[in-house]
Amino acid sequence: MRFRTRAAVVLVTTLVVTANAAIAWAYFSSMGTGSTNASVGTLSAPTAPGVNASPTAAPVHVTWTGVGPPRGSTAVGYWVRRSNGATATDVCGSSKTSPISAGTGAKSCDDTSVAVGGPYTYTVTSVWRSWTAQSGSSSAVTVTTLDHFNVSASTSAPTAGTAFNVTVTAKDASNATIAGYTGTVHFTSSDAQATLPSDYTFVSGDNGVHAFNSAVTLKTAGGQSVNVKDTSQTTKTGTTSVTVSAAGLDHFAVANPGTQVAGTAFNLSITAQDLYNNTVTGYTGSKSLTFSGPGSAPNGTAPSYPSSVSFGVGTASPSVTLSKAQATTLTVSDGTHTGTSASFTVNTGTATKLAWTHVTAGGTLSSPCLFTCTDTALGNNNTFTANVSVTDTWGNTVSNLGSGHTVTVSTPSSGAGSGGVFTPGNTTSVTLTIASSGTADSTAQFTFKTQNGNWTSDTLAAQTLAGTVYASASATVTKN
Repeated sequence: MRFRTRAAVVLVTTLVVTANAAIAWAYFSSMGTGSTNASVGTLSAPTAPGVNASPTAAPVHVTWTGVGPPRGSTAVGYWVRRSNGATATDVCGSSKTSPISAGTGAKSCDDTSVAVGGPYTYTVTSVWRSWTAQSGSSSAVTVTTLDHFNVSASTSAPTAGTAFNVTVTAKDASNATIAGYTGTVHFTSSDAQATLPSDYTFVSGDNGVHAFNSAVTLKTAGGQSVNVKDTSQTTKTGTTSVTVSAAGLDHFAVANPGTQVAGTAFNLSITAQDLYNNTVTGYTGSKSLTFSGPGSAPNGTAPSYPSSVSFGVGTASPSVTLSKAQATTLTVSDGTHTGTSASFTVNTGTATKLAWTHVTAGGTLSSPCLFTCTDTALGNNNTFTANVSVTDTWGNTVSNLGSGHTVTVSTPSSGAGSGGVFTPGNTTSVTLTIASSGTADSTAQFTFKTQNGNWTSDTLAAQTLAGTVYASASATVTKN
C-alpha cells in the first residue's frame, strides 16, 4: 500500500481490518514529499476448546490449540473463561491482563474452582499486546456428583471356582451414567474365598463404565454378593447378588462322630463336597462305599459297615458299629474320592467277662486266646503263663474297677484231667487280685506247668472269687 504526501500536509490514515474480532490500527504522519509502506497483520482466535465430559468434581480439564502472533517474536497468551449462561468467570488463573500458556500447539488448563452444577461452557481468548481474539464456546459440561455404582454380573448363578464378568457403572442420583468419572474403585465380597479384581482407576475412555472380564471367582456355595466402593468417597457403593452352585465331587467330608462305646451302633455323617468344601447336592442315591481305619475287637469281631450308603442332596448318615476300644479315624471311599474323619475314641463297654491276657506258652495257642483258649502240643514239663483280666463282651480290658476284686484259677486235683500244677507251690489253684485302678488286669501272672508223665490234657478255669461276678474263662492244654 503506498501513500503520497505534500509539504505541510499531514495525512492520517485509519485502517480497519476485521478478522475474528481482531482490530488493527495504523497511523502515519509525514512532512514534505515522500512515500512509505505499511503491512496489516491479524490475530487469530484459538479453536473452540474441548472439555472432559461429566466430571464428578473439579477440575474441568480445558484443551485448545494455540496460535501464532501477528508479527514478531512475542508469543500469544490465553485468557480462559467459564460461563453459566448469565455470568462469565475468569478461570485457570488467567485474565485479560494476565494470560497464561503462551505459545502455539496443544494447550490445556484445569478449572479447579468449578462447582457442582452447570451446564457450563468455556471460551479461550488469544491475547497479544493489546489485541484479543475470542474462540467459540466449548460444548456444555455439567459437573455431577457420584451417588452410587451399578454392578452387574454376567451370570446370576456362577459355579464355584469358575470366573465370571462384572461390569461397574458410575451413576448420579438420577441414575444417569457419569461419563467423566475417573475415580478409583475397590472390590469386596461376602465370600471369604473370593478372587476379586485389584483396585481400578477409571480413565476418560471408560466413559463411566468398565467391564472386569473373567475377573471375579466365588468359591462358597449359596447367596453371595460382590461389592464396590469409591476409595475416596467410601460411602459411594454398589453391589450385585448371585447364587453360587457347588462344583463337581472332589472328596467326602466325614464328621468326627465323637466318643463312642464299643459294640454300640452310631450314625456317621458323610457329606459329598467339591474342591471348595461346598456340599454337592446333586450327589444322591445308593452308593457303594468302602470303610477303613478301625481294627477288629480282641475277640475277633470286625467293624460293622453298611454294604451301600444312601445319599440325599449330598449327605448320608449310615449306621456303623465298632467293637474295638481304641483311638481311631474312619476313612470312606468310592474308589476315586475319599474322606477321613478326625481322630475319635471308642471306649470299652460294660465289664462282663474274665479273659486270659498276655499269654505265653510252650505250645501253639488258638486265636484268639481270650475267653476260651487252647494250647496244643504243650508237651511235658512245659508252661502256660497268663494274666486274668476283666473285659467287656468284645474282649476289651476295662479300667478302674476299684478294690475288692479277686479271681481264682484252678485245675482238677486228680484224675484224667490232671496234667500239671501251678508254680511255685505245686498247687491245683491260685488266687489273683484284679488291679483297682488303671487296666483291670490281675496284678500278677500265674504259671501252669505240665507234669512229666502219662497225661493227655488239662483244663484251667478262671472264676470270680470276690467282688462282682464275671463270666468265667477256660483254657485247655494238650500234650500232643
